[in-house]
Amino acid sequence: MKTLIFLHGGPGLPDYMKEFFDGKFPTREVIFYSQTQNIVSIDTLFKELDSKIQSSLLNEVYLVGHSWGGILAIEYVRRFRTAISGIVAIDTPYDSSIELDYERRIKELGIQEDDPNRKIFLASIERDAWGERIENLISSTNLKVFNTIYETFLKNFDLKKFIRATKLPILNIFGSEDVRVPAQSIRSYASLSQNLKWVEIQGAGHFPFLLESHRNLTISSIENFISST
Repeated sequence: MKTLIFLHGGPGLPDYMKEFFDGKFPTREVIFYSQTQNIVSIDTLFKELDSKIQSSLLNEVYLVGHSWGGILAIEYVRRFRTAISGIVAIDTPYDSSIELDYERRIKELGIQEDDPNRKIFLASIERDAWGERIENLISSTNLKVFNTIYETFLKNFDLKKFIRATKLPILNIFGSEDVRVPAQSIRSYASLSQNLKWVEIQGAGHFPFLLESHRNLTISSIENFISST
């Protein structure tokens, strides 16, 4: 049996992965990890995630993280060397320099600080159907949690050395129109390791599983990855 543990983005957001992936992997054990909103450090999240992993260690465990969730998954493995079978990182940055890339990208696109979040997180073809939902999700961010994790970890993190050295299979899935974690930045990670696999979803933004066709491609890519490792 293979187990998938889904980690949502944020930090400080509620779980949204279950809405899109629940019931989509009928031959796998699937766990949706909803990160606590009562946190004093990133170690709290490591302990929570570890409890999920330890309960499934008789199986092959794969971590599937979106954005911040992908960072959390990789950093957990880097620190604790737990026997994970693979990681799926969806629109996940590998170091804090992504903020400079993001600032450059929004200037190129003429996006202003007070523009709606949908311009940053969604591709144009996603905005009509998902704009309001994503605006509401982002506005629900627990700023205390976000600021705690940002100041203690995200402001200065770097996973690239680990990515270069690890033999762990990693699948990167990302939207070609992502602005928040610019797609061109994610493409540049390909040179880090031959163990990295790539799926670029054309026309998708930072949540490359909103539209049904994009979601189906995300699901099939994850299934193909875990079936082959």
